[in-house]
This record gives sequence, C-alpha cells and structure tokens, in this order.
Amino acid sequence: MKNRWNDNDAEKAIKTYQDVSEDLALRVYTSRLIGADPALVLHGGGNTSIKSSAKNRVGEAVSTLFVKGSGWDLDTIEPPGLPGVKLDPLIKLRQLDRLSDEDMVNEQRINLLNASSPNPSVETLLHAFLPHKFVDHSHADSILVIANQPNSEEICREIYGDTFALVSYIMPGFLLAKAAAQAYEKNPNVRGLVLINHGLFTFAETAKESYDRHIEAVTQAEEFIAGKKPKILTPLNGSKPALKEAEIFSRVAPVLRGLYACKTGVSWTVHHREDASALEFASSKECASWSQIGTVTPDHVIRTKQKPLLLNPKCLDNPGELWEEVSGALDAYSEDYHHYFETNKKAKEVAPKEKSSNQNQEAPHVVSKLAPRGVVEKKELDPLPRVILLAGVGLVTLGKTVKETGISADLYQHTIDVIHKAFSVGQYTPLKEDDLFDMEYWSLEQAKLGKSQPKKLQGKVVAISGAASGIGLATARLFATHGANLFLIDRDGEQLKAAEAGLKKDLKASVVTQAVDVTDDQAIAKAFDHLTATFGGLDMLISNAGNAMQGRIGDVGADELRKSFDLNFFAHQALASQAVKLFLAQRTGGVLLFNASKAAFNPGKNFGPYALPKSAVVALTKQYALDYGKDGIRANAVNADRVRTGLFTSDVIKERSAARGLTPDDYFKNNLLEKEVFDTDVAQGFLDLALAEKTTGSVITIDGGNIAASPR
Repeated sequence: MKNRWNDNDAEKAIKTYQDVSEDLALRVYTSRLIGADPALVLHGGGNTSIKSSAKNRVGEAVSTLFVKGSGWDLDTIEPPGLPGVKLDPLIKLRQLDRLSDEDMVNEQRINLLNASSPNPSVETLLHAFLPHKFVDHSHADSILVIANQPNSEEICREIYGDTFALVSYIMPGFLLAKAAAQAYEKNPNVRGLVLINHGLFTFAETAKESYDRHIEAVTQAEEFIAGKKPKILTPLNGSKPALKEAEIFSRVAPVLRGLYACKTGVSWTVHHREDASALEFASSKECASWSQIGTVTPDHVIRTKQKPLLLNPKCLDNPGELWEEVSGALDAYSEDYHHYFETNKKAKEVAPKEKSSNQNQEAPHVVSKLAPRGVVEKKELDPLPRVILLAGVGLVTLGKTVKETGISADLYQHTIDVIHKAFSVGQYTPLKEDDLFDMEYWSLEQAKLGKSQPKKLQGKVVAISGAASGIGLATARLFATHGANLFLIDRDGEQLKAAEAGLKKDLKASVVTQAVDVTDDQAIAKAFDHLTATFGGLDMLISNAGNAMQGRIGDVGADELRKSFDLNFFAHQALASQAVKLFLAQRTGGVLLFNASKAAFNPGKNFGPYALPKSAVVALTKQYALDYGKDGIRANAVNADRVRTGLFTSDVIKERSAARGLTPDDYFKNNLLEKEVFDTDVAQGFLDLALAEKTTGSVITIDGGNIAASPR
C-alpha cells in the first residue's frame, strides 16, 4: 500500500489550520490520508484521535482527547470533526466492571469541552484507555482478509510476530476498550492491535509514526495475500447469458422498484455498480455459498444487511412471469430475515448467567455477549435486501436515497474482493449471525428509529425536459428541495451541465443530465435507457420543453407548422409513451405533467403555430388520463402565461407589449391580480399537481388571472 505522507503537504496542513495546535493540524492531515484510501475505510468507517491539552473557560489546562465525531468522514474531516473530551474522567471509567452503551455515550457527552460538538466515536474509550498520543483505526481490506480466517491468530503471528497484539472480537464499546488496553499492557512494545473480525489499530507519539505503522501493517498483510494463488471462480451457466448486462438490468430494475414500493409504501432507487469482478462473482457457482456467510466487518450489516439476495431470473422475456419470479425471491428473503430477527431477539432476551469480574479480565471477548446492550425495545427493520447479486449483471443495490445505494455498493464491492481473497488464502469465517444481530439491532441505532422525517419526494425519480433554464430549471430546483432524484434533459448540453453543477452545489441534489433533442424519438429512447440504468425507473415526468413559434396561420408553410408540432406536441407524446412503459413495468402508477399554454384556450393573434400543438397537448393530457387511470397513472397539465423565460426574447416582448399599448413590465402584470407570474410559480403548480394523488385530467392556469384563458 502506498504511503501518502508528504512533508510539504504536512507543512501546508499546519499553515491551513493555524487556529489549532500543530499536533491537531497533523492529526487532521493523517486522518485525511487514511480516509482518502478506500482500501482502508469507507463512508464514515474508522476513527482517529490525539491526546493533547486545551484551556477551559477559566484558562486552566485540561488534559483532552480529540477524537473523530459522529457524522464526519475521515477523508473530509476538519478540526471541528475531532471534538475534545476531558481525558481524565474517561480514563477513570476503566475502573468499572460494566457500562451500558447509553451510559457510555452520556459520560462522553457530559465531558465534552463544547456541548455543541458532535457525539464522540463509540470507540472513544478505546482511544482513551491506550496511553499513546496518536491512535489510528481502520477497516483495511487486507486486514479483514486475514482477520476473518479460522486461524487468524496463527496467520497474524506469521505476518507480524510479536509486533502487534491480537484482540478477539468484542462489539464496540466499553468492554472492547478494556480488552484492547489489556492486550497492549501485556506487551507495551507492540505497534498496534489487530482486532479479529474487525480491523486495525496503530499508535505512536507522532502523527507520522502512527500513520507509517498503519501503512506498513497493511502492506505486510497485502504481501502475504499476494503470495497465495487466487482461487478461480466457476461460471454459473458455463457460458455467457443470451442478453447483455444492460438489457437484463433494464428489465429487472423497474420490477425491483415496483415491488419494493408495493411492499413498503415508499419509493426506492436502484443502482447497478458496473464492475467486472462483481459481475464475475455474481455469475459464479461459488457465489451461492460464499456470499451467504456474513459481512466482512460488523459495521457493514447496517448498510448491507447480513447477506445479499441472489437472483438468476429465468423469465426475462415475460414481464408477468418475471414479476412473480422476483416477487417470490423477495418474499423468501423476507421470511428468512424475519426468522433471523425473531430467533435472535428471543435468544437475547434470555439473560445468561453472569461471570465474575475476574473472569471478565481473563476473557473479555466472552463477557461481551453477556453485557446488557441497552434497554431499547428492538423493532424489526424492514426485511428487504439492500444488496442483490444478479447473475449476468453483477452488483445491484437498493436504497431510499441515491446516497444509500452508493454506500451499499461501495461496501459490497470491497466485500467481494475480501471474500475472494479470503478463500484464496484459506477460508472465510466472519462473525456468526448472533453477533451481526447485536450490531444491526444495537440499542444506539434502534433509539434513532422514527426520529427523522423523510422529504415529500424522497426516493422519487423525476424526469424533466427543457430543464436547463426557465420553468424547467425552476421546477428542478423545487423538486430537488423536496428530495427528488432528477433526470434532466435539454438540447443545450453546456447550459444543462451548468444547471447540474448549480443544483449539486446549492442543494446537494441527486442529478443526472443528458443532452437530448426531444424531437428525435431514438434519442429519447436512449435517454430513457440511461435513466433506467441510473435510477432503475421513473415516478414522474414533467414534459416541459417547447418553443413559441409565430406567424399568421394562413401564411405559415407546412414544414414550419410540422416543425412546431414536432417540438410542441410529438415530443410530449414521445416522452410520455416512454414514461408509461416504465410506470407499467413498476406497477406503482405514475405522474405525467405537461406544460401546455393559455394559448390552448385563448390563442393570441399570429400565434397559431404555437397554439395549435399546445391545444393538442391539452387533449393528449386528457387522453392519457382516460387510457391509464386504471393503472394509477395520473396526467395533468399547467397552463401558464407571460413568464419571463427564453421563449420571450427581447424582440418578442417589445412586439407583444407594444401591440397592447403597454410597457414591457406592465405587459407581464396585465392580468386580473396585476401581479407578474414567475417561473417559480409555475414550478409550484407542477409540484402541487404531482402531490395531488386524486387529481387527473386536470388543467390548472397560472397566469395571474385571464378569464378568456380559463378552461371551460
């Protein structure tokens, strides 16, 4: 493993963080080095600390532990991500025989130097009980390969000799902290600890030395693994599947989205991690047994559950049979999960006979299963898999947000590598399911259930055409604010990319964009393939793209009129028909929203080339409402008027306002309410219709009041 320490970068870190001590600045620097390597930690994994001093309110020096706080990732950590905790009170806790997780968290919080700081890591006491100034902890892949072997202690002795102490598995918390301190004290010359089934700790008196020790230990493990011959995987079917990877996924993903929504009542997103190793693993005979053994480190169970679902669909050419096949697989997985929950819940409710404190000292790894883990009543989590190994496709993950699916995919992508290497070294023997249950149903995690409210459109996938500016962009911003995942298309690719960047920067939105000419049916079909590959399906289409073409109707040529119809009518139909295919595959209904125009009811002089196709869009809206209402698909339209967008060039504004004897500003306020209508008002109209679950075939006007244009 590459050692990323750089003296110049270290000096830059000291200068960057001038408001803190040099040691804390270097603590941030090496924490980021560890976090930057996914082979060491992923998504909040691992933690680091430094023992130093700080001044209290009256100026007294206080011995302080600065340790990674909850919610911070090592790769982006800043000094506030290492909250300071009074060290002496923490060290005194070691005198206790037991300490519940809730009491441990409370002790850590009441000793914070700043009450507004995030919760210190659950492994804070482990850092505190070790005497070293700098302590680093990771879940390095290579360490997990050897730490999940049945003879892991023997292998560690072979690799490290007596330079590292070994700690049998104990769930993170008070007892693990005591066991780690005891392991160190038996041989104070060790450079660190290997925690079986868990990860690696290194420590030293300088940031560089602790980091160097970490990289050296990981490198030694990598070299040991590299000396073993990789085990060859056996193809599941003996040959490649008839359908291509992307085509299999495009058929299965909408079914998964639909079934998950039907079974939970909320929307989910589907992610395909395109990776050759994952494809090979998911399509191998070994996958059936290897993938079902357990997670490589207990932390992963919260993101991936204890095992993935294996899918090898036989009915890809028959949508109805495919639905039943996948539904049956999910039901079987859910029943198995429910059995896992009930069995372990009942087992944990039987209080084992307590050991004496002397026994605690001798075999802390045994006592960890006896210590109470809190009093929070365990509530069964939803039983659906988060990871699916799909033959012919590879790694598929599902989550209620795009972020969730990405995290699960990252974790399991590394899991596949660890499992494969573990079997190449020897065997793969991770924690048994009772230990995984303890982590998945940890009281600290259970206490959080129900405390956060999802946004209105969380998990929803929304496609918007004409999204680079004007009404389309305003609508994208509003829907993103409410949690929607966005698929944005527009003819102007550069402007679309700028819009994407703004949405991600301002709203942290989940956005995918594609430059598309909506008058090209093939381009639209390809765009929807990309949409499905990205999110797995669709919930709402906002067909917004259009252009106000003008001319006295008798003077307009057929080609020009057809051009207007291509953009202002047929493009809406092409988009809607593609959306409906996905809606029907998902069986969860769907929403079609069209940007029509007041011109459909109240055409303007010389606006015929625009008004005629827009009138057809209103009819199209009603036809979709009629034809697909029984499928739960709602179709509605918004009629807006006089909104300052790209449709209104300066020349058009001058012409239209002059024709009415108005100034340009007065032209936009020339309505019953005498108020200008903005693109954000139209966006709100789209949102209202999207959420109106019992409204279809409706056309709403957003024009400040124009009786001649009101539907009748």
